[in-house]
Amino acid sequence: MSEAPFVAETLRIPYTYCWSPALVPKPSDWADHIDVSGFIFRNPPQYNPPADLANFLQAGTPPVYIGFGSIVIAEPEVLLRKILDTVKEAGVRAIISKGWSELSGQDTGDDVFFVGDCPHEWLFQHVSAVVHHGGAGTTAAGLLCGRPTTIIPFFGDQPFWGERIAASGAGPFPIHHQKLSVSNLAEAIKFCLTPEASAAAARIAEQMRTETGVEAAAASFQRHLNLQTLCCDIIPSRPAVYDIDLRSGKSIKVSAAVAGILLKHERTQAKRIKLYEANKIRIENRRWDPFSSAASSILALSYDTVTAINGIWYEPYKVHRDAENEARAKGDQSQPSEGSSKVSNSSKSCWDYA
Repeated sequence: MSEAPFVAETLRIPYTYCWSPALVPKPSDWADHIDVSGFIFRNPPQYNPPADLANFLQAGTPPVYIGFGSIVIAEPEVLLRKILDTVKEAGVRAIISKGWSELSGQDTGDDVFFVGDCPHEWLFQHVSAVVHHGGAGTTAAGLLCGRPTTIIPFFGDQPFWGERIAASGAGPFPIHHQKLSVSNLAEAIKFCLTPEASAAAARIAEQMRTETGVEAAAASFQRHLNLQTLCCDIIPSRPAVYDIDLRSGKSIKVSAAVAGILLKHERTQAKRIKLYEANKIRIENRRWDPFSSAASSILALSYDTVTAINGIWYEPYKVHRDAENEARAKGDQSQPSEGSSKVSNSSKSCWDYA
C-alpha cells in the first residue's frame, strides 16, 4: 500500500501525457523520462448536418452547447429542468446533447434544440461556449475551437480539467454536479460569454493548433526505446525473443527465426535457449505502512520464539543423533579384535559428545 503509488517513479517508467502544454505545461521538477505531447485528435469526419439543426444555427445568435456525453444521470428530468430554466435565466440559445441520459423535452420553445450524435469537431465551431462534464476529449475539442468552457464534473479527472480551465481564464471554476443550480450555472455561462474568457480560450486554441500531438506522442514512445536491448544480435532488423547461452560463458539474444535455424542445424541445444527479458523489473519494498510493519514485526517475533523453543529439545537430540551416526560409522570401518573391550554409545550422554 505504501510502495505501489511510487513504483513508476522508482523504476523511472517513461510516461507520455497526451494533453496540451497550453493548458497544462510540463512542471519543471518532472524528469526527462516524462513527456507532454499535446492532445491527440482524429481527422475530422465528414459531416452534413440535418436540415433542422442547420436551420436552428442560422436562426439567431450562436447557441451555448450543453451536454454530458456518456454520463448516466440518476434523475435526468431534474437536470433537464435546471438546464431549461438556466437558458431562460441567462438569456441564451442552447443546443442540448441528449447523451446517454436521453435528455429531451417537449414545448421548449425556439431557443432550445436537442441534438443526438454529432461530431464535436464540427458542432463546436458553431457555438459560443460549451458546458459539459469535463471528459478529456470533449475538453480538448472545445478548446481547439477556442470556445470558453464550463465544466460540471462528476468523477475521475473531470475536476482536474475544470480547475485547469479556470486557471487559464477560459472558463469559471467547475461546479460539482451535486451543487449545480440555476443561478450558479447561469453565472457560469455569462462568464463564458465575456470578452476576457473568449480571449483566453482563443490564446489556448492558437497554441494548440501549432502542436502535433500524434507525432509528438509517437516520437516520445520511440525516444524511450532502447533499441540495443531490443534487437536480435544476428539480424538487427528483428526483435530479440530468446537468450542463448554460449559455451564461452557469454550469451546472445536472438529472434525466433534465428533460434529455429540454430536448432535445425544443431548449432545449439534447446536447454541453452531461454526467454529473453529486455527490461527486467525488480520491485523492492522500501516503505512500510503502519499495518504491514506491525504485522511483519509480530510475525518475525513469533517465528523466532517458536524456533527458539523448538531448539531446546531438538538441538540436543540432533547432537546425540549425529554422535551415534559417527560412532556407528567408525565401528563399521574397524572391527574390534576378540577380547577387546567395547564401549557402549548408550553409556555416554549427548552432552559428552557436545
